[in-house]
Amino acid sequence: MLDGQAISEKARAIKSAEEIACVKRAVAAADAGIARMRNALRPGITENQLWAELHHTNIALGGEWIETRLLASGSRTNPWFQECSDRVIEVGNLVSFDTDLVGPGDIVPTSAGHFLRSGSAARGAKPDLCARRRAGPSQRRDTSTGHDLR
Repeated sequence: MLDGQAISEKARAIKSAEEIACVKRAVAAADAGIARMRNALRPGITENQLWAELHHTNIALGGEWIETRLLASGSRTNPWFQECSDRVIEVGNLVSFDTDLVGPGDIVPTSAGHFLRSGSAARGAKPDLCARRRAGPSQRRDTSTGHDLR
């Protein structure tokens, strides 16, 4: 009996054009869901309602399901790793999330980010968002080869 890890890792490093296309579709679904959350963010929306935007987009674009519901706002962002709730998002709240979705083709593009809801609710202006966004390595690069997937 031999340890098959090295053989498996070498085989996983080779990606066909079809596999790369699958990864790109999954990343596009995650990006579209994040954009939809960003556009939906407003004072008075709950964490669950905001999270539903990501889930809806993933399913509508051929995704499967979401592993966790990691989205927290305001004081719930620390400590991290809390699933979304019925908490109402208010002006000035930081909103943190991690997609953890199983997208089209059973590909899991990991993307975490933060939105900052600033401005006045009375003005009704669109939120000033994307204070910072950190993309996980599996979203932008094939970790086995280092190739850019965009």
